[in-house]
Amino acid sequence: MTPNLPERSPMGNRPQPEPPLNDGVISRLSRLATRRTVLILLALDLLLNIVVLPVAEARIKSGSGGVGPLDLLPGYSAAQAYSAMTAYHEDGRAFYLLIELTVDLVYPVIYSLFFSLTILYFLKRNTAQRPSLLRLALLPFGALLCDWAENAGIVTMLLTYPAQQPVVGLLTGLLTTLKWIFAALSLLAVVFALGSAVVARLRQPPPAQS
Repeated sequence: MTPNLPERSPMGNRPQPEPPLNDGVISRLSRLATRRTVLILLALDLLLNIVVLPVAEARIKSGSGGVGPLDLLPGYSAAQAYSAMTAYHEDGRAFYLLIELTVDLVYPVIYSLFFSLTILYFLKRNTAQRPSLLRLALLPFGALLCDWAENAGIVTMLLTYPAQQPVVGLLTGLLTTLKWIFAALSLLAVVFALGSAVVARLRQPPPAQS
């Protein structure tokens, strides 16, 4: 008598879909990830990058012999940070402090939300099988936290100059490097999300002809 064999799943060895992503932060961000919101954030980001930040950078460089803001460097040592502080002179340090406490508090929020919502806008329609990919939208907030911590270090050095705090200078330089790493990863995630949306669109069957 032949034993009853268990029925083979019709799915074979195909990978099963992941369970739905139960993440409150991602869910809230997904609701914000509309075309209108993404375009508004893009406009604000372009405004700051084309108008506001270049003017601030030029103002700092004009009084320091061409030494620019520390924020724009890929990284620096404590000695390099304090060399820049000296080059800025009193007026430059006062202006830099103003920028750090105003524009550079808001700008990280704008670019991190822009990257995050753009990632979600393109991914949320194409990740039914792998919803965990939506967590890529959290990468930009790593840049946000590093940027704010970097700002705190720069503000500390500006307020306490001419006293030097080598540990603060060193940590601030490391935070600047981490900020750029997170920004680069966020940009790669945007490219991946956009590419996924394009591939999903190309795979859609053509509309049926009547």
